[in-house]
Amino acid sequence: MSHHAIAAPVPGRLGILIGKDPGPGPAQEAEAGLAPRVEYVELARAVRAEILGYVPEDGGWLRRFFDPYPLIASSLNFFRRRSEFDTVYVTGEDVGLRVAPLLLCSGWRGQMVMAVHRCVEPRRIWLFKRMGHSLFSHFICVSSAQCEVLIKEVGFPAEKISFVPYRIDTGFFAPPKEPTPVAERGYVFACGMENRDYDTLKAAARLVSYPFEVVASGYQGSMADSVRGVPNVKVYDYKLTYIELRRLYAQARFVVVPLHPLHAAAGLTGLLEGMAMGQAMIVTASPGLSDYLVGDNGIITIPPHDPDALARAVSELWADPARCEEMGRRNRTLVETLDSFRGYVEKTSAFMGCTISQAGNGFRVQGIA
Repeated sequence: MSHHAIAAPVPGRLGILIGKDPGPGPAQEAEAGLAPRVEYVELARAVRAEILGYVPEDGGWLRRFFDPYPLIASSLNFFRRRSEFDTVYVTGEDVGLRVAPLLLCSGWRGQMVMAVHRCVEPRRIWLFKRMGHSLFSHFICVSSAQCEVLIKEVGFPAEKISFVPYRIDTGFFAPPKEPTPVAERGYVFACGMENRDYDTLKAAARLVSYPFEVVASGYQGSMADSVRGVPNVKVYDYKLTYIELRRLYAQARFVVVPLHPLHAAAGLTGLLEGMAMGQAMIVTASPGLSDYLVGDNGIITIPPHDPDALARAVSELWADPARCEEMGRRNRTLVETLDSFRGYVEKTSAFMGCTISQAGNGFRVQGIA
């Protein structure tokens, strides 16, 4: 974990735009070991960029007005300060596609590097086609399926588009130093909300006698009510801390990620967190995850919307703790090999025109193009 303070921003150069309050909370929690690192905080450290979000500097009534609309407020906040920045990294299309039309109309001469998560949605494809790619110096996609959409359906040049594996803090999400033996762990674990197919999980749970524990709540609300109703399924209906979430991962016999099939990489965080925790995984075969479901991993893929297949996979793994342990070791090794935080920061910095090198546990700027 990095223990370096965020460096002062390079004047008039680099910004990082997020769609929420840019306060110090995420960085402080990560430094205290209470939460995983956040990619935009690590990037800010690496290139000395300023993080911008939705809190206006003057606060007061303006802040109260925009509190319910953080994506719009973040876009307006960067727009009013656009002349201070030559390059901005945007954490996703949710905010990027709101600010981009404003920047185009204003004649801003800077460049935007944008992470892309769900460009497969028809509305977003239409917006990309209408705006063109002149404003964007690079698109960073967490799945090759997203790259294909931008190249083949939208028509953007391939040299502006890169697949960069998703980042997981493998220092925070890691097996305990003295793990409970797999055979003594008492439940199947599932968590997450985006694109989750908990109807299939519930149907599969009815076919087996093994206990399940499901965290179906988070920052964007709760799906807990949709998971209830099966005696062997325990549902957490409140937002857990990262420490609590990590404990639930660690005490599970293995992890299930039930999904609706989608070309976006929905479910990726849950997949990689479970792998980083050294868990065997059962995952729905979704096109958006195809980059992560190949190779010598410890993942069983099942067809979408097939409770019988899920129940069979659960029964097979539950009966074979040694197999679970071996699959978990392979998953942990694979996630460590990706080294996703360092790789993501290095590649994104290059797209922003910076060259960096490691310095201890953090990064330092080598030069700015």
